Amino acid sequence: MNRFLLLLFLGTATLCCWGKPVEDYAAEVKRDYPILLEQWRKGMRDADLEDRLYRTARDTGHLETIEELWAGKAVASLEIKVPGAPKVIPARAIRSFEDPQQEPYRGNPFVIRRMTDKRFEVWTFQQGWLFDQSGHLLNKAKPPRRDGWGREWYGAFLPDGCWVTTDLGEFDCCLTFFTREGKWRKEIRCAGLIGWCRCDKKGRGFVASIGSEEGRALVFMTPDGKTRPLTRAEPWSLCFPRDLEAKGYFILLYRPSDDGKLWLYRNEPGHGSGVGFPSFTWCPVKPQSDIFAYENKPQATARIVNGTHNFGFLPNSHTAFIDADVFYDDQDKEEPAPAVRKDCVPTKCWFFSPQAVCLGWVNAHYLCDSDKGKTVWLVNDAGEVLQLTAGLKPKQRLAFTIDGKPARPEKLFTDLHLGFFHVNNRLVLAKW
Repeated sequence: MNRFLLLLFLGTATLCCWGKPVEDYAAEVKRDYPILLEQWRKGMRDADLEDRLYRTARDTGHLETIEELWAGKAVASLEIKVPGAPKVIPARAIRSFEDPQQEPYRGNPFVIRRMTDKRFEVWTFQQGWLFDQSGHLLNKAKPPRRDGWGREWYGAFLPDGCWVTTDLGEFDCCLTFFTREGKWRKEIRCAGLIGWCRCDKKGRGFVASIGSEEGRALVFMTPDGKTRPLTRAEPWSLCFPRDLEAKGYFILLYRPSDDGKLWLYRNEPGHGSGVGFPSFTWCPVKPQSDIFAYENKPQATARIVNGTHNFGFLPNSHTAFIDADVFYDDQDKEEPAPAVRKDCVPTKCWFFSPQAVCLGWVNAHYLCDSDKGKTVWLVNDAGEVLQLTAGLKPKQRLAFTIDGKPARPEKLFTDLHLGFFHVNNRLVLAKW
């Protein structure tokens, strides 16, 4: 019986989608790809052809065609370059941070937030630091963890120095309050994990998501633990402007425009051939509506090769930015550098109109903005800052240094002339 099941498994394992053998499917997409590409380039732009072209390009490894498909034309012709040598900006180190001994979650081990106009904070799963607008340290926190890790948000201060955290014990589902001096005050047991929590922009309380994945509820919580429910859009208006990143579930994230009238959704399968090719959907919604905007009729859609979680809208605008990491099929670190890989798609920050018309791209990642939204800051793979106007016109290049060494920006507070930089694999707070 076991032998029969093994033979059955081996036989069915050779089948691909729609019940076709792998070899037949591979031959089919290899045959269809150049035909579909030629039709599309000649002006045939119906949805069915574009979907078939995307799938055949994906399954034959023609990543550049997928980019061209949603760029609408030759990708190279849309690159926005910032010419000239970078202007060197010396910065003065204020404090450096040791990397945590362990990193419980993938990604950056540091969580950095702008809380209010006069406060910002840094957290690892082991401790937190609270700073004022000049970069002076106001308080430190050291959660008394047992076997918990603090989820991905680790902890959150209020401007007066008191703080909260979760996960002192693994999956404890508690929000625990501490005084400025680090003494336990109380804990609130919730109906699920506390997905994220942070101070509101006025420093009056906490904005939190209760429950794992997308969460069971969004709430505003006062320092004494009183709560009120929030609509889906309220967190972005309650938190410091443009500091709250995309939220949701990892396969479906979303972020609204500053006026709340347009939402951008990132949708990516959790497994299968669609991984690495997320779709981004623009959805209009009434500013005060609590309707899940993704359920409304979408306005436009684009698919971005290796599009990341760093996406959103430019300040006071419906122009969208979408970051995309370097990508090649096997992601093998032992292979040659990306610049010499034939199938490599380089780092990009894409810009799209509300109708998903590509406005251009920059070989860099979106970083921040300044001058009340009039200047966009991006950081390239060399650690240089590229500045564009709000209209996506090249402005200038900057190169930060600390003690004469190159400093790659991690997060900048341009109004304060303060920022966090990576220098020799250490995180450094510095002022320029």
